[in-house]
Amino acid sequence: MLVKGKLLAEETFGNGEQLKEWEAAGDVAINNSQLKWASKKGGPKATLKSTFQKKDGVILGNHILEYSFRYSEPLYRNQVVYNDEHGHAIIIEMGPGLHFVRKWPDQELLHRFEEFPDAAGSSLQPGELYTITVEMRDSEFLVRINENDFLLGKNYRAGRAKHRIAVSFEGGQGTLESIRLWEGKPRSDWPQNRENWIAKRQERLSWKSKAPHDFESRFRVAALRRQLRDNSDPDYAAIVNETSAYLQEIRSLYPFYGAKPTRQNLAAKKEARLHDQRYRLMLKHLALLEERELAYFQTLDSTLPDKNPKGNSVSVVRDDGTNVSDVDEIDCDRDRLPAFSKN
Repeated sequence: MLVKGKLLAEETFGNGEQLKEWEAAGDVAINNSQLKWASKKGGPKATLKSTFQKKDGVILGNHILEYSFRYSEPLYRNQVVYNDEHGHAIIIEMGPGLHFVRKWPDQELLHRFEEFPDAAGSSLQPGELYTITVEMRDSEFLVRINENDFLLGKNYRAGRAKHRIAVSFEGGQGTLESIRLWEGKPRSDWPQNRENWIAKRQERLSWKSKAPHDFESRFRVAALRRQLRDNSDPDYAAIVNETSAYLQEIRSLYPFYGAKPTRQNLAAKKEARLHDQRYRLMLKHLALLEERELAYFQTLDSTLPDKNPKGNSVSVVRDDGTNVSDVDEIDCDRDRLPAFSKN
């Protein structure tokens, strides 16, 4: 996809060396030319966040990110989180059972939805040294762990300028050997190489047997939304338009709805949930519109469950489809927003 251009940032964790281009958070320490990390599932992640971008005014376009790590049991996941001007944009998640790329719900829209441009099974094993290479070229991405563990796809948010990167580990302990970032220059042979990678997809491990219990429903619903939007399905468009108009009505009456979660907005929302009967009734009607969306999906895929394993309608993405622990620096609205868009 890309060849390495100008080196933008490098950390090799020399003895006693301070981090130059990144800041660390969580249980991390530099020792013997390694960054050692430890984390518990559901607890604080061991994280490196880029600082050079803010300090030097670097906004990433095409680029190559490369880092090497080794872990011991029980690693839950390794994430690479890209922020654009609106906040979280693209999240790459890799773990012992599943790899996937997630498009974060669009913060600037009332219709917010998640997408999964690619997912695959995993062959990661404790004790092995892995070098992760992430290439982003325009809206395309290629994430390589080894010849059989990779992710390939495209999404419009991957094509936006990236304002910050975070690399994190959750669960277990391990070492980060190095991390480097280059500008990326397009390869002229990428069209042919892309076809080769597409053909290799059938050699990857399946993710379905080891994925979290609700992931398959989320993945299938997200795929249906994208398919129906791309095909301009008139019945689905009617559902989207009706819900969009209703969301705008809620927003006009309650400006905090879907807005940035400032202290003032959070306080106003809490007050409305507790004491505003009209607001509570509007949310109930919104839930009915969301159920209508799910019912339409089930006419197209009868195997979709009525409820996901957490007990919520699978068409609803509560808290933007994630728990607070899913990524670092959650900055999304906390209302129940429907997970689709007219984009």
